[in-house]
Amino acid sequence: MYIEMTKSRDNLAVIDELLLYWNLFDTNCVVEEIEEAFLVSDFGPKITIKIVESLRDDIYAGKLKSGTEIKASDALKKNSLGILMTKGAKTELKLGFRKPTVTMIVGANGGGKTTSLGKLAYRLKSEGALVSS
Repeated sequence: MYIEMTKSRDNLAVIDELLLYWNLFDTNCVVEEIEEAFLVSDFGPKITIKIVESLRDDIYAGKLKSGTEIKASDALKKNSLGILMTKGAKTELKLGFRKPTVTMIVGANGGGKTTSLGKLAYRLKSEGALVSS
């Protein structure tokens, strides 16, 4: 698992560099680059938007005034973890009545297909289904 996360970890490391050199004049540019770093790290668009909007709100409200403050307060990490730890609504998965059921997943590169399929396979197996690739 640790090795598999290398790409995401490397992409998120860019955020540290951005915060190091960020000043108030570059706010929009830096926030957009932070957003891009989350997206290429497989966070997905909905979660990325929540994290970035919350960061942007804190900056414009004057709660965070520099990249150094953001790093020191761990605001970005706390915010990200808070969003990721909230449970979503439980949805019922309805599979076809014929066996075997074939599911096809389509999406853009880096859109989280592999991650989503892993979660789906885990869920189906835990519900007693036979999962094959």
